[in-house]
Amino acid sequence: FDDKIKKSLELGTSSVLNQKEEVWHTIKAQTNYLPKGVSRMNRKRKRGKLFSKIMTASTVAAALLLTFLINTEPGKAAIDKIKELFEPQKNIVQDLEGNKEETLVELSHNKMGYVIYVDTELYDIVKKDEAHRIVAKNQGEGLPQVFMEITQVQDKTPDTVAADIENQLKADYPIVENRGQVSDPVNGILIRAASGQEWNDRTIVYYLVDNTQGGTFVIEQQYFLEAEEGHGARFYHILKEFQIVDDQ
Repeated sequence: FDDKIKKSLELGTSSVLNQKEEVWHTIKAQTNYLPKGVSRMNRKRKRGKLFSKIMTASTVAAALLLTFLINTEPGKAAIDKIKELFEPQKNIVQDLEGNKEETLVELSHNKMGYVIYVDTELYDIVKKDEAHRIVAKNQGEGLPQVFMEITQVQDKTPDTVAADIENQLKADYPIVENRGQVSDPVNGILIRAASGQEWNDRTIVYYLVDNTQGGTFVIEQQYFLEAEEGHGARFYHILKEFQIVDDQ
């Protein structure tokens, strides 16, 4: 799908290349090859005309691209994809304890360079510059806190971060399992740990996701064993909506 969009955009804007060449010829003609004896005023006039031509070419290029996006199926699909990615609210269907549940979720973005959708009726969002924490509003008394936290390690790959976390978990938990690379709900390395197998024992889940810039998104989930099909499933569906974007 992405390749089709790219090819369609290239085809839709190829006619602008001729204008680009014309602009560069104009630049060369009116800067490097001005005849001797041309006055400063004439030079300014010529530069003004040159700027006008460049702006006209840019406007034409933008108009061609907009026309392409509005009037072609790949263009419409591209717009729909962008709109869907940044809708302030949308409905998703979650599979919870064997039942399908339609849930309204809200967009949450962070300066770290990603967007995600959260059920704000059940979870609070706590944002900091270096952490994005999604916390269950109703916490069970005497039970492990239920949350999902996203942080970022700037200069380490997922493999390196996974090794560090696995060693740390093995020092603190009797049950640790590195499941390696997974593609669902995100593309990343999955590590799970647990303090035991009783209903109220702590469960820790890590996803280590390549941030595409030489670093790693560290996604940590915590809940208790009995909440696996409740909060665990909801966290799964939240992560299905995780998308890395350029923060610009």
